[in-house]
Amino acid sequence: QRYPFAIAIKTALRSYQSVRGLVTPALEPLVMPQLLDVREIISEGFEVKLDTSKAIAKKRRIRWDSPPKDLNDWVTKLADAVTKLEERVEELLQKCDKIDIAVNVIKKIEYDSVRFENVMKSIQTIIDEMSLAGFPQLASWVNVLDDRLAEVLADRLTTALKCWNYTFRTIKVDKDGKEIQDGGEKDGDDAAPATEDKSPIQVP
Repeated sequence: QRYPFAIAIKTALRSYQSVRGLVTPALEPLVMPQLLDVREIISEGFEVKLDTSKAIAKKRRIRWDSPPKDLNDWVTKLADAVTKLEERVEELLQKCDKIDIAVNVIKKIEYDSVRFENVMKSIQTIIDEMSLAGFPQLASWVNVLDDRLAEVLADRLTTALKCWNYTFRTIKVDKDGKEIQDGGEKDGDDAAPATEDKSPIQVP
């Protein structure tokens, strides 16, 4: 009679462990409400104390010998909470993947202000969607993203300036009119320096 409950609990805990492994420390605050819900429910059925659990002072409410209805309700609640966590993490990872793709595009696109602006707008759109979806502590996460973007743009600007300097270098020639190699800058792309967009991503 208890076997179906045991299987359901095992499945839910396996799913929780699996999805928990996808959540990095940097992403954890964005799904903390869903994580806390699962931890709260687990604390009702197991004698564990969780630092983040509001049920620390509560006694264990569900036992293996609890009435079948109570046990069924608890297992159902656990499974539902794990499912919501999975859905939230999946949504978050999809947003992060899109942002990663956009950042990688910035690393490689041609030096064109319109193209840079379009990519930055696409990132801002994703941030707006996350804000509307109610991801908590989003501002702190966006600050980290801003630093990442600033580093990428700074690298692009440095490379562009090196190319620009090489293009307008002073060429020295010998008496036969041949260029003298003095160990200067290596050839680079004949590209104009990138325009760095330092406007931070905004959180509505």
